[in-house]
Amino acid sequence: MKEYEQARAKDARGSPASGPSDVQVAADFLFALQDDTDPASDMAKSDDQAYRAMVHRLHRRRFEVATTDGYTVTFHARKP
Repeated sequence: MKEYEQARAKDARGSPASGPSDVQVAADFLFALQDDTDPASDMAKSDDQAYRAMVHRLHRRRFEVATTDGYTVTFHARKP
């Protein structure tokens, strides 16, 4: 199960007032993706193609929490 789905499931077990908001869950997920690019540079070292492939995989995961038409970002609502 992906991190975002795990956070959504964990939040769904608690009351809406006690758990993190949809925005907080999405922000945490997106920050974690961004944070994961640093180890990718360490793992790829001087292999630019490997680094680009790793970052591209991380970059695509942003669509797990939102969609965009290039101008507007729409975040997905969590399922109860």
